[in-house]
Amino acid sequence: QGSQARVGVRELRNSNGAAIRIFYPAAEDASVPGPSSKPAPMFRNSLAVFVEGYMHTFLKPAVPPFVLSALTFLVSCLALMSPLQRTKLPRCFEGLDAKKGEKLPLVLWSHGLTGTGCEHGSLALALALKGNVV
Repeated sequence: QGSQARVGVRELRNSNGAAIRIFYPAAEDASVPGPSSKPAPMFRNSLAVFVEGYMHTFLKPAVPPFVLSALTFLVSCLALMSPLQRTKLPRCFEGLDAKKGEKLPLVLWSHGLTGTGCEHGSLALALALKGNVV
């Protein structure tokens, strides 16, 4: 169990301030996360922010603003109680050192217009465990 491969994740911001998460194979000596690393959360922001983004994308054109506000508040409250709020990506840690001395394949992934980067964290993790930088 201690020899399981680990994945590191770092968050960067582009020039417009948009968040970019980079998943990468961790160095071999990073198989046991140290005190400076912490488990990577499934959702960069809260689950409420994640759900609210979808509600505004899909419901904003169809419902009056006061209904959207009320629904957003209700769903945000429910999301705070969800166990998904505290979900961590398995074997994935913030702040681990990356593998050094070898070339690694790069996979560029975009969530698309109506998605978020959070919903594909598990996919990025799986690709990084196979030796890719995502």
